[in-house]
Amino acid sequence: MSQSSSRHIVKWIVLIFTPIIYYQCYMYVGFNQNYTKMLLFATSAILIVKYLKDLLFKKYERDSYSNFFKRYFIVILISYLMALVVWDQLPHYTFRAENTIFVMLYYFILKQYKVDEKDLNKIICIFATIYAILWLYALTQAPRVVFGNLESLNDNRGFYRITMLKGLDFLALFYFYSLYKTVIQKNRNIIWTILCIASYILIVLSLTRTLILASTFITVVLILRRRPVLAFILGVILSFGGLNLISQNKVVSSMMDLTESQQDNANKDELVIRNEEYSLYLELFPLHPLTTTFGNGPAHRQTSYGEFENRNKEIYKFHRDDAGYICILTTFGVVGLLLFLWLLRKVYRQKVPDNYLQYKLFVFYLFIINFTAQYFIYYGAALTLSIYALELARVKSKQQNQLK
Repeated sequence: MSQSSSRHIVKWIVLIFTPIIYYQCYMYVGFNQNYTKMLLFATSAILIVKYLKDLLFKKYERDSYSNFFKRYFIVILISYLMALVVWDQLPHYTFRAENTIFVMLYYFILKQYKVDEKDLNKIICIFATIYAILWLYALTQAPRVVFGNLESLNDNRGFYRITMLKGLDFLALFYFYSLYKTVIQKNRNIIWTILCIASYILIVLSLTRTLILASTFITVVLILRRRPVLAFILGVILSFGGLNLISQNKVVSSMMDLTESQQDNANKDELVIRNEEYSLYLELFPLHPLTTTFGNGPAHRQTSYGEFENRNKEIYKFHRDDAGYICILTTFGVVGLLLFLWLLRKVYRQKVPDNYLQYKLFVFYLFIINFTAQYFIYYGAALTLSIYALELARVKSKQQNQLK
């Protein structure tokens, strides 16, 4: 085997297994989760050491997305300091509390291997395929749980909901990729249309209303802007019984019933929690100029900070992660929230060619769904890949402008 072939194999092993490690091997029940966590901690430690120079000392172009990850890492370090100073939580506990956040270092792996657009598309397709296969396997095994724990499988929405199977981020990114192929590129290969519809169905079958509404909203806006004739045809179909047919579907009707029940007294507690969680968390965390600015850091359950967090869960019955932007604010402070808003502004203002549009759409999608949960962490691998792709588009655009 030649040296170049060996490097190629190593490259793809690293590119594929890094997200899998951060998914904790998809939380498969056949694996000892203590070992998968140890593998996660070790991977993060190795990557931090390897890319520490890039994270702290290397200077990038002013408009490079690398600056976002550099600042993000500094914000994380400061939040560790806040956890130590304000909550007496030692750094190794903070490191263990929310280690999946270091999936951001996947960006530097992509940079190191100089992954091009073609390989990015391969990565997306590979992870979307893995998710679809594992989801189908989990479905065939239901009601036996194969990914996550006993709470990660239920059928209270008319269909089995597999909540702890990781990888839905790449499925969503693949959906936008296939949507680009179908709607914008107008690819005549019927396979892309089938894959687009199939990936959307899988998003719907995640039975998470925020994900369904966000992906549908972005799809509608894209079709209206790029294919108005197609939008008109779809509108006519829906007007002539399409909506009624959809509403008669067992899964859809169950989700509609659940939504109505949450608006009534049957699930009033959950609705109240959802409505009050943003304001309540601001009241729960002690006001301090330092923590307001730089956050409190993540809490580990074996510390006094973790006990404070657990008391809030027991009393108010919700998790910090249930309110995405408040999670950023309480963990990383105003500085962290402003950093993500800076990222949104930068992505919004960037003009990209159509073949990079799916990455921009995914970032917008993430900012929408993050209102209901901390998807910046849950979907960190696909977010990191998308930002890397936008960096590729930025560099190519700059090079083309210089040649003019």
